[in-house]
Amino acid sequence: MPETAKAPVVLQQFHRFDFTHGPIDFIMDGPGKYRFYHGCILVSGKGDDDLSSSGEMKLARFGDNLNLAKLFCPRCGTPRGFMWPQSEEPTFSDLAEAIQQGILPPNILL
Repeated sequence: MPETAKAPVVLQQFHRFDFTHGPIDFIMDGPGKYRFYHGCILVSGKGDDDLSSSGEMKLARFGDNLNLAKLFCPRCGTPRGFMWPQSEEPTFSDLAEAIQQGILPPNILL
């Protein structure tokens, strides 16, 4: 039986954030389909080769009215907290700007 071809992922938008613990690649491959990949940089000094490549980050949103959000790399533990834009379905540019600013209200621990 011949194999069927998988539908290719069409990259619609791409943005790279350069942060202290490695770059975060923000990809949108469809309406409302966001992916974040963290290029982990070895910070422990243990020589763990597993942290030298990209891993998909998890996105979590908190609170009904606060619109707090957090990106978290499950491979190395790097977090990035930010305020989710006011729109329930923000544009790629709005979300990229919110992540870049990374502004959280005072006394909020994520």
